[in-house]
Amino acid sequence: MESLKSLLTYFFCYTLIFTFILLYNHKTLEAGEAEEINFSTIKPESEKSENRTNNKHVKTPKAEFENPDFIFKPVEDGTKVTHDFIVNNIGNEPLLIKKVKTDCGCTTIAYDSAILPSKKGIIRINVDTTGYSNKLISRFITVTTNDPQTPTKKLKISGSIETLVNVFPKKVMLLGNVEQNIEMNVKIAPIAKYPFVIKSLKLDDGTNINVHLKESNLPIGSWDIIVKNTRKKVGRYFDKILLNTDSDIIPEIKINVFGNITD
Repeated sequence: MESLKSLLTYFFCYTLIFTFILLYNHKTLEAGEAEEINFSTIKPESEKSENRTNNKHVKTPKAEFENPDFIFKPVEDGTKVTHDFIVNNIGNEPLLIKKVKTDCGCTTIAYDSAILPSKKGIIRINVDTTGYSNKLISRFITVTTNDPQTPTKKLKISGSIETLVNVFPKKVMLLGNVEQNIEMNVKIAPIAKYPFVIKSLKLDDGTNINVHLKESNLPIGSWDIIVKNTRKKVGRYFDKILLNTDSDIIPEIKINVFGNITD
């Protein structure tokens, strides 16, 4: 009997120890798995953060063009149109303009070859409108830079070439001898589409001529300019009549004057 009692006691103790060991191992395993899962979750996020930091410090120029498609106001045939295209360097390295190529009838006057970060540069273009009366013209400019994302950029300049005012004759010729009273009448007639008022008149020189401006009724809204020779000795001269208007499109009208006085 005593023997049986001892055996039961031994068996109970053994079972209790075994159960404790199983429970301990199970908790340890769960803790290890949890730690491993948390580690794998954090690691990619730290790598992303490191990549963002590296990308932020990449050195590169970046070209940004203001108004790359420019339309100029209507001009008379033969007018030279000059325009500055503005280039912004929004990168963090100097922007280099390597080449500026223009098509027929358009020429590059000047451009900034290097633009520092956060600074602006210009590309100055000149367009010759001679021979394009009553037409719409377009000219294209190809700009090559060291911008790795956009190494080439096309710019466009366009506008209409129209008759804005009728001037007859377009050039004043005062020819005669010193005894003659030499004068000529010039008619200034605005086109109905582009009306204007002449605000003032002046001469480029004024040494050899006298001018008088008056309003005319034929056609309505037109002006007459009477140009008289005042030179009393033999010789040639050149002058220019400058008319200032209230028009944004035709702010000034120029009329060339040529005189040739003989014996």
